[in-house]
Amino acid sequence: MQFQRQRMRCDGGSFELSKSELYSSMSSEGVKSYFQRVNVSGIWKLQENTMTMLAAEIIGTAMLLYIGCMGSVGSMGFAPPALQTALAFGLSVNFIIMTIGHISGAHLNPAITIGAVILGLKSIPTGMVYILGQLIGAIVGYGILKWITPVELFNDGKSNSTESLCVTVVYPGLSNVQGLLIEIFCTCFLICAACATWDPRCSHLTDSVALKFGFSVTLLSFTAGPYTGCGMNPVRSFAPALWNGNWKDHWIYWVGPILGALLGTFAYQLLFTETQPNRKKSICLTDIKPVTVLS
Repeated sequence: MQFQRQRMRCDGGSFELSKSELYSSMSSEGVKSYFQRVNVSGIWKLQENTMTMLAAEIIGTAMLLYIGCMGSVGSMGFAPPALQTALAFGLSVNFIIMTIGHISGAHLNPAITIGAVILGLKSIPTGMVYILGQLIGAIVGYGILKWITPVELFNDGKSNSTESLCVTVVYPGLSNVQGLLIEIFCTCFLICAACATWDPRCSHLTDSVALKFGFSVTLLSFTAGPYTGCGMNPVRSFAPALWNGNWKDHWIYWVGPILGALLGTFAYQLLFTETQPNRKKSICLTDIKPVTVLS
């Protein structure tokens, strides 16, 4: 397989791109987002390969609920500490991004999709299809875990626990407003991280996106988990609530992440987005030359 790429310095010298530079420049959703944003006329049209991306989102979100919530089961041995639960979801995100990130972007979360639509990375109909797929995937993933785990073992192993496995609830000592603010700000931080990965200026760092984003989820889950369970993802909270019939304060896990997505996206746009990409005058693109990357 050949890619035609060569750089030339403006002083006349030239050098070829390394493999990592080639992969980074072609796989980064951030670079694509600058050159392939949905134009105004296409904002209400389904994007190409939307059905393939739908399948990826269904499978990816199912994996997130299945693996993440499995890491919270504590009836077989010992009750999982908070760090284990946080790592289960964070590393699940890492794994899923590596698996389907190149297909759909691995949003897995309506809040992420809302941010992508606002930035013009996804059209409105495609965003709606994404969210539908995420809902389906979450319900299926949690349902499979509930189906294969015996009822008497389907719990977090904590003797004083009154909530069903993986159901997000506000800590009893907090008010609904405080719980809502936790969800808003945590989702806002997560969306800012997503906007940064889509930023063209971050295109040279795409090799580690999966790992960095996974650990971002781990950090937020570990710190905010005791407050609200740190949903940050409406469908992640919806599936356990649906399967267990537990709707207490559930509205917080929709309103909070949606408001957080809006706040994070618009804040990043207002504070950090460049209207014109910076061009380094010392480096120019010149006539193409084949470079063998994969045989």
